[in-house]
Amino acid sequence: MGDVTAPSSDDEARVATRYPKSRLHGWPVMLLAIVLGTAMIGWLIWAGMDRSRPDVAAQVHSFSVVDDNQIEVTLMVDRRDPERHALCTIVAQSEDFERVGELLVTIPTGQSRTIKSSYTVRTIKRATTAIVQNCQVP
Repeated sequence: MGDVTAPSSDDEARVATRYPKSRLHGWPVMLLAIVLGTAMIGWLIWAGMDRSRPDVAAQVHSFSVVDDNQIEVTLMVDRRDPERHALCTIVAQSEDFERVGELLVTIPTGQSRTIKSSYTVRTIKRATTAIVQNCQVP
């Protein structure tokens, strides 16, 4: 193997010209990354907590098929603010999951956060189940 020689001053100058030193030192970039990371984590926690508590949530408590043209549905509705009304869409489905009836209901304002209400949904053929498709506070 050949002898290894120390780099000359011309070599060091050429390397320094090709690869200049960074104008930004490490600490401003690190500080910016920490600030942005903290802000993003804070936003993520806030957004997750806010979306985990919807303004209104509803579920089918029970249902009863009355005949081939109607189904009786009882909803349990939980509102964050009971002084605001809510709009919910109840969908009746047949055995093959076909939409056979739909009813848009208004949940009235009241004193209690949680209320139970019954509704009759008219259908075009026999329903086998009912679901709450959408519930929102306008």
